[in-house]
Amino acid sequence: MSNPCPRTPEELKRALEEKELLLHATAEAMGSPAVPISPRPGPCTCYTTPTGKSLCWKEGFIGTLSQAQMAQYCTTKEIKGKSKRAEEFTEAVHAAKERYDKAGKPGIETWLSMVGEEARKRGIEI
Repeated sequence: MSNPCPRTPEELKRALEEKELLLHATAEAMGSPAVPISPRPGPCTCYTTPTGKSLCWKEGFIGTLSQAQMAQYCTTKEIKGKSKRAEEFTEAVHAAKERYDKAGKPGIETWLSMVGEEARKRGIEI
């Protein structure tokens, strides 16, 4: 696998053609489980996403916890507020969709470029 995260429309197109993207989507579909290093129940630190879900992490794991991991390992959840990055990315996607619709929906490469441009305007690098 050459690049774990396609960053340009060309890389995404190649990843789709070579079916590499499926590998990356599998972990996401499973709930993006964190990698347990020394898993023990205890308090978790969380942010709320624009969809209302909790995005949590805790000592002993690398990455954000899946829903199943939260149920198993979070004895309490300290909500730090809303995820600013998730909100900004959602705004970027909405702005890109408006531009994309006005342009007549010219294809996935244009869509991905527009999302990238809108994200960068908000200081998000993808």
